[in-house]
Amino acid sequence: MSDPSLSIEQARAAVAHYRDTLGLTNRDVARSCYVDPDAFVHFMNGEDEALTDAQRHRIGVEIAALVPAEDVDREELKRRYGVPIAGVREVIGFPTTQKGAINAS
Repeated sequence: MSDPSLSIEQARAAVAHYRDTLGLTNRDVARSCYVDPDAFVHFMNGEDEALTDAQRHRIGVEIAALVPAEDVDREELKRRYGVPIAGVREVIGFPTTQKGAINAS
């Protein structure tokens, strides 16, 4: 199996997916990940250096924790209604056939 670590752009897309799905703002996400909201907003606007490696890792850990729950929800929706809306794996271009953890690093 290939290394499922995410690029910075994939991580941004994953954050945006969950942010939008949950109806949160960038500042809400930053607070839930214990990251400075202003720095997080800058990061989401494309400034890679706005967050430290440790802060990006912390966000990655939070996002990675949501993936298995979304997988279960999507499988249930598929059983009940057919094909569900795109999940984070589709949004970031991660193979949907490759189940397993998405690394936060």
